[in-house]
Amino acid sequence: MRRGCLRLFLILLGLVGGPLAVGTFGGPVGAGRAAPALTLVPDHGPCAVLNPPTVVQGNGFPPGLAIDVTARRAEAPLNQPRAVIGRATVGVDGTFTLHGLLWGCAPQVPHGTQLVIEAVDPTPPADGGYLTVLARAIFTKTAAGSPDVATDAAWAAQRARVPVGAAVYCPTWLPARFQQPAEFSDRGGTLSVGYRSPDNGGLVFAIGGGNSAEPSGQEPITVHGYAGYLLHSDGSPPIQVTWGEAGTGYAVRGSKDVTRDELLQIAASLAPVGADGAFAPQCFPETGKCATGRFLAYWLAHGGLALNGYPVGDELDQQLEDGNTYRVQYFERVRLELHPENPPPYDVLLGQFGRRFHPADPPVAPRDGATFFAATGHTVAPDLLAYWQARGGLAQFGYPLSEEFRETLEDGKTYTVQYFERARFERHPEHAPPDDMLLGQFGRRILAEAGR
Repeated sequence: MRRGCLRLFLILLGLVGGPLAVGTFGGPVGAGRAAPALTLVPDHGPCAVLNPPTVVQGNGFPPGLAIDVTARRAEAPLNQPRAVIGRATVGVDGTFTLHGLLWGCAPQVPHGTQLVIEAVDPTPPADGGYLTVLARAIFTKTAAGSPDVATDAAWAAQRARVPVGAAVYCPTWLPARFQQPAEFSDRGGTLSVGYRSPDNGGLVFAIGGGNSAEPSGQEPITVHGYAGYLLHSDGSPPIQVTWGEAGTGYAVRGSKDVTRDELLQIAASLAPVGADGAFAPQCFPETGKCATGRFLAYWLAHGGLALNGYPVGDELDQQLEDGNTYRVQYFERVRLELHPENPPPYDVLLGQFGRRFHPADPPVAPRDGATFFAATGHTVAPDLLAYWQARGGLAQFGYPLSEEFRETLEDGKTYTVQYFERARFERHPEHAPPDDMLLGQFGRRILAEAGR
């Protein structure tokens, strides 16, 4: 498994495209014109940011044609949706060039794995079929020359200068325009790590200086389970996420081109690094299992122990309900799935256990005082809706599959429950708030059924 701080997936610098369904290979070739061809420079690299970034060159294409460049794992079915990672218009000489592509892959992807880069005619076929692939090239993941070693060493130096009780966080996701950290400094007792984009935009991760003060009149947000705040400057978009823990202040500061959503995604992706500068696994004596990498980052950013439970298994490759094989890890209440075909932060998804254990009930009519979800035809009571919204909402739990009803659970006792696509909400009046609402332990149940 690759070590290091950056986990950038197949993203075009500054652009993230949606999925396409692409079919047969081949396309129009004019008289006397060579068959369309793609060239990647370089055509191999480690599972990390490359310097310089990859350049895609096309030759022999019909002049004036708009081209979508897409990417997928070589073993993926030809008709599986894949991301658009670049767009270009073919010149009069039949060529096009795309600069600034940053390639990467999930840390669990073995060395030697091939990624298929395809030039696609985006014009919808008249028959409603799949789009046409005009040319392909292969990018191969290799271990040689990985820049992660130097990056790890730099973060290890930061870790050595911070008190043992204070965490040093490294981002597991960054906007693609930010490459490897270029600036490390220690001023006035505050350590900082800086990133730069080609247009001179910047990000700084600051560690130290004591707990951050609470801005007057501002509602807190949650960062790693602690109260944090979005700070503004002269009415501009948020330029900083700040929070404090264990007597230490932390901040992620962005230049004005960094959006609020980007700041929040970066903060949510942070994971602690160990003495060697690589992500520090978190191990739990309660189950004897550990979490690391993207799964750890997701676990930290989406409720940690309270929502997901302890890890109850190691990472493994498993064929899932769609027939494809993914890297997964089971926790007490969820299954985390790595989907490298998706751009972050959507590369880690939750298994839809709710549908497995409780297929959707027939739709009901809306009712007063409850929120109605037309997608599945079910309602959610105000207190459950507040719990749902505060802990991840649709992305974490999915839509409701049932109304509330009484059910005898695994401990032999009967509770009021409601099923969602990825969770079961359980009312436990025997506990004081906020522990009177718990989530079903789907992960443990599935592993027990599998004999693991």
